[in-house]
Amino acid sequence: MVQVQYVVDFVVRSTADSTSADAHAAVLRHVQEWLEFAHDGVPDLEALPADGERLLTRRDLGDGMASLSGDGPRRLSWHHVGPPTAAARRIDLRVPVRGVPATHVTGVTLAFDRGTDVATVRVVTGREAHGGWIAPTPQSFLRRPAVVRRIVEDPDLVVTAYGRRVDGRRDDITTPAAGAVLVDALRRVDRLPVLLVAPTHRSQLDVVDAAAAELPGLANVIRLSTRGAVDAVSRGIDLEVPLGGARLVWPHLEALIHPRYDDGSLDPQSDLVADVLSTIAPLSVVSRGIDVPFRTAERAGRALAALARQQEVEAAVARGDEHAEVAALRRQLDEARAEIDQWVEEAHRLEDDVSSLTMAFGQVGRRPAPVPVDWHDAPALTPDDAEPLLEFLEQRSRGHLRFTATAARTWRKSGYLHPAQMRSALLTLGQASVEFAEQQGTITARLTDWFRDGFGLDVATTDLALTQSGRASFEFEGARLNGVPHVKLGDAKRWSECGRIYFAYQSDPARFVVHHVGLHDL
Repeated sequence: MVQVQYVVDFVVRSTADSTSADAHAAVLRHVQEWLEFAHDGVPDLEALPADGERLLTRRDLGDGMASLSGDGPRRLSWHHVGPPTAAARRIDLRVPVRGVPATHVTGVTLAFDRGTDVATVRVVTGREAHGGWIAPTPQSFLRRPAVVRRIVEDPDLVVTAYGRRVDGRRDDITTPAAGAVLVDALRRVDRLPVLLVAPTHRSQLDVVDAAAAELPGLANVIRLSTRGAVDAVSRGIDLEVPLGGARLVWPHLEALIHPRYDDGSLDPQSDLVADVLSTIAPLSVVSRGIDVPFRTAERAGRALAALARQQEVEAAVARGDEHAEVAALRRQLDEARAEIDQWVEEAHRLEDDVSSLTMAFGQVGRRPAPVPVDWHDAPALTPDDAEPLLEFLEQRSRGHLRFTATAARTWRKSGYLHPAQMRSALLTLGQASVEFAEQQGTITARLTDWFRDGFGLDVATTDLALTQSGRASFEFEGARLNGVPHVKLGDAKRWSECGRIYFAYQSDPARFVVHHVGLHDL
């Protein structure tokens, strides 16, 4: 069985000035070229029979994507369903994964109505594990299939998702007025997630453009290109978009945690694109559900076939031909059994989806209603005085983020070169502390994943040198706490750029207690 990991759905039309008025043919051509780029022996997809498969030979493409795949055979399979007037075809490519007993699967479903210039396209990726092998998928294997980029970047096609055109490029917001319009759009729930980015250097635009190219159909990428636009949007949605960083905004502003990626996340060597993709892709699998266009065409084809079999039975009865009548009834029975088998398989997959959703809704249902917290008027963090900011954070977090007496002193002595980045991290830790309390001091995920996926913080839970030094714990309000967890702000070669926030966490009362703000020299 395929473990689906990524799903995008598009509606495709030809542009008004396109030389071809057949969106279906254009998409099929892109699929053909995508397959032929990396493989020899690809058949003419337009002339394929209804069902079949073929082994392909991999071309030597050198380093890059091809190096992630193994040397075994690649299998191309295809299925064509539905009546001629409303048909669908599904094309699956199975490629062995290098070094592990698994197969990477990319599937493209193309559905169309004859006589219209509209096609629906679904692209799916997943993995088949063999022999009961169990292991997570490496993040490097979760990526946007190249066929998606071919389709959305075609200038002769209009590709939409959730009613909005997608072309693999970012949008730019340059003024506060435009930011206000964006805020209204972000308050809609019938939209894709939006990745808001606020680059501060031209070199960061490469990461922004890479995100836009990687996320079509999953999220829209919007660049806030001026400080005025950043401020207008941050105030309008009550979520800070950090300068030099990004914010992933889900379609429900008040009910969800919106992951934050701080200053430095847009730098050329960052993992922003992979992190965002690994956050959204699993959600796309559940939200997109079954392959509706393929199933619809399949049912229409079965209804047409059933009508033909019934007519065969009636004709045999009218002729008094019992042998022909029995043969026609047997064909009806075989087709009904095949349909039942397919629906049983689909029901098992949907049961898995229901279980996952039930667990997620159960966790949400246990949370108390969140109380909005305004973080926008936080004091600055100066190199020699952290007290105003730390007091602000304790008050606004309602005591869920606390600081020991040594925290302000370690900051004053640290000489850390990026106070603005440290301030941003402390604010985010304050927001995380409020969420931690709303979850009643319980985190079901790994702590590092919870901070990364929910808040964009890089948190480590081990520090060998600190543990061996005997200073891994500290006293606070009569309790002995484990102070090893820490927020990492860079691992630069210059010691003065290796920022750290060491803290402990308690479940009762639910809070984070910070005992060191400064450098990695505790």
